[in-house]
Amino acid sequence: KCVFSDIRFGVKWVGFSDGQNRTSTVSGIISDNYSISADYVLAADGASSPVSRALGVQRIGPDNLATFLNLSCEVSVDDVFSESGTLLYWLMDPEMRGVMIVHDPRHLAVVMQLIDVPYETFDDYDDARCESLLDKIFRGNSYRLIHKSVWRMTAQIAENFREGNVFLVGDSAHRFPPTGGLGLNTAVADVHNLVWKLAAAINHDLDVESRESLLDSYESERKPVAQRNTDASNLNNEKMMEVVEALGLDPSKANLLPKIMNSFLIQHLPKGLRQTIKAVLLKPARALIAAAAANDQQGEKIRKRISKAIDNQEEHFNTLGLDLGYIYKKGVVASEAAFTPESEVMSYIPAFAAGARLPHRTIERDGELVSTLDLAEYSSFLSLGSGESGEIDFPTFGYSVTEIDIAELGVNDIDLNEGEYLLVRPDGHIAVRGNH
Repeated sequence: KCVFSDIRFGVKWVGFSDGQNRTSTVSGIISDNYSISADYVLAADGASSPVSRALGVQRIGPDNLATFLNLSCEVSVDDVFSESGTLLYWLMDPEMRGVMIVHDPRHLAVVMQLIDVPYETFDDYDDARCESLLDKIFRGNSYRLIHKSVWRMTAQIAENFREGNVFLVGDSAHRFPPTGGLGLNTAVADVHNLVWKLAAAINHDLDVESRESLLDSYESERKPVAQRNTDASNLNNEKMMEVVEALGLDPSKANLLPKIMNSFLIQHLPKGLRQTIKAVLLKPARALIAAAAANDQQGEKIRKRISKAIDNQEEHFNTLGLDLGYIYKKGVVASEAAFTPESEVMSYIPAFAAGARLPHRTIERDGELVSTLDLAEYSSFLSLGSGESGEIDFPTFGYSVTEIDIAELGVNDIDLNEGEYLLVRPDGHIAVRGNH
């Protein structure tokens, strides 16, 4: 059996030290460099991924959609704003353009301030400027800045998810805009897809063709899912401009302030004159913001327009169809998986069909109510059938097949006709829907 028994902290991957990428050199905080040999390597080393760079894997897609300053703050947002339960705030002031994400309304919020590259850089945001921004956002309430960093928003997919015995997983394989929060779910699903295949390659006596076909299926199955999630995240990011436009602001002029104020000519004017020019530039945008906040008919009209634009951001926050409804169209699935329809972004439609995730149904086993999802195990394939069982003509790569008749489960809403079966992989996806 494949057993992971050694977890090491305080080490850093340095590079491969052999031509076959089976031996890695790592450096320890309190030790010299040493080597680790492995039949397979999972590069889960993040968006910058030194492993993928060492392999020369190209990334497809824009590498800088925007640059943000991240300010992680220990703060009670509930004490700052009267409304509670808000997780996302748009910062619309021309000097505070970005969002604030509330992770814990009593303890933690992250302000993401847009940096207008190339007109300004991370260095332009010294501690004093950051504190000035945060003082305005938190309205004089106490807070503590606990972390300050910069990051680039990208929308990129690795050209290859596998290079020999090295597999890219998570952010090393795909980098999304955070709009939708799809990165972690996609990363976990990568590993969920891969580990049972690696276990088969390590533990089962597979011929070379079967082993390589199985391992290659990681990329053919996961790359289309990552691409769809990248596209959805990118669209969410673009749609956020609808909120800006609803306020009456022009996103195409968003960088006008830093562009002018950081120009060579303006930088060499007296400070008082620079402040006057800045006030003139800020005046139109702040007038629009004041109009939206006004307690009059025009203000109400603008707020309704903004509310409608915000309502149109629902796919940013509701992605159940993407999370659960993706279909493996090719790989370790029957050819008919290519015709299994995918769910829409927000609506998960369960499907008892090849390529789909086995749907949840409440069933009874040993006197207890459990889920059909509990039937799938990493140690075997599952044959979930109706009626007499028979031979299954589909490769299981050395795994045994556990056979269960749905009549035993005390449920009648599993979509199977007499004589039909579902062959479910160890990761819970349906490989084939067939007839005995």
